[in-house]
Amino acid sequence: MSSNYEWLPVVQIESLVCKTPIISSNCKTGPKEIINLNNKNYNIENKVIIWDCWILYPVWDLDKLVESMLISYKNENNINKLFIKNSNEKIKEFDIKNIIKLREKIINE
Repeated sequence: MSSNYEWLPVVQIESLVCKTPIISSNCKTGPKEIINLNNKNYNIENKVIIWDCWILYPVWDLDKLVESMLISYKNENNINKLFIKNSNEKIKEFDIKNIIKLREKIINE
């Protein structure tokens, strides 16, 4: 996925369900929010970063996009296996039961 802006990155959530690696531009909103990188102190500008099930690259940096695809393609250190393991955990956050609990919590506050 290559975007300047994202809201809820549905395609990435679908990728979690399919247990495929997610390669995404590191746009200001969207991917970082569901990855929870916003709460971390990472300087990820101009870098490729691997996090949970994601490979993030700088927006509009085609060289870094290619680098990101090669990371997944070469599967060094069994990184795709790690992505599958992490996606199994991450997708639980989007389970309907958890979403209902979060909404009820918001309504009851």
